[in-house]
Amino acid sequence: MVLISTKTEESHNPEEIKRVSDLSLLLMILIPFVVIVPVIPTNFGFRSVVVLFIVFLYAIGIYCMRVDRKRFLTGCILALISIELFFVSLWQAASILFILGEVIFLIFLIYLVQHLVTDYINSHGSFKQIISYTIILALLGGMACGTGLHLAGFVNRTGITDLSSLHSSFGRAITSGILLILRGGDITVSSPLSGIIIMIGTLSGFLLLIVSIGKIVVLFERIRIKEEEIR
Repeated sequence: MVLISTKTEESHNPEEIKRVSDLSLLLMILIPFVVIVPVIPTNFGFRSVVVLFIVFLYAIGIYCMRVDRKRFLTGCILALISIELFFVSLWQAASILFILGEVIFLIFLIYLVQHLVTDYINSHGSFKQIISYTIILALLGGMACGTGLHLAGFVNRTGITDLSSLHSSFGRAITSGILLILRGGDITVSSPLSGIIIMIGTLSGFLLLIVSIGKIVVLFERIRIKEEEIR
């Protein structure tokens, strides 16, 4: 009965309705992204699939930041520059531009995570909403760490080799980044920059776990108080 009343309150709260809608959209793109992109073959013809998923993520991420005009416009600028670089990188002669687009994509991911963390902390939703936020932040944070590790690995190379595999190696790095958030720094450190990213990812995963547990505790405390009021 209390759970039903909680859902009823959320259904009449415009802010909570917006959050539920945004979370659903993000899950719709993030889950296919982390499942499909990492297993895409290295064949040159599959590059467009990676870029397409990135474009969809940009579109939904920008939409979720629509309530903050400054953040929304900044996201649009980052997306326009990055998407252009990604599309040009589909030509084999311009493959190196994928790295530049990836740098801007990393900035956008950090920007989006910052927005969602603030939104998550200010939210007072249901258990389902808490779980959705946790999954989304774990995936986005993992993608940011994976992108950072991919860029760090590229910087650490002594020479530029096999640029045609940048898109597929990016997908595999995404998986490594998500695992970093979920289980900590069980990744080989290949350079000082990679070590810093691993430390940040491990700490971020731990903080996400703490915040999520805290939100669940607060939720059940609210339910307990309402039950006492009903009695």
